[in-house]
Amino acid sequence: MKRYGLVHYVSRKLKYVILYLDETGFEETMEKIEHLHFVRNVEPSYRPDVEMNFADKIGTKAAYQVADDDGFDVEEMNTTIRLAENV
Repeated sequence: MKRYGLVHYVSRKLKYVILYLDETGFEETMEKIEHLHFVRNVEPSYRPDVEMNFADKIGTKAAYQVADDDGFDVEEMNTTIRLAENV
């Protein structure tokens, strides 16, 4: 695995490797790694897609806003618990 990129972490117990690759030739190297007989799954990093500029939000109300729309409707119901007299 060392010849494909920089080995960042190896877990012998869970049997996985975190490997850093250069962006140049990434697709070709990823295909080569996928075709190895001992490789089950290859996942690219999503870090380039995440905006890392937090300077605009620090110290503003936008930093503390939490979206309430999680896609679930909550229905509150009253529950009555009755105990049996003769157990």
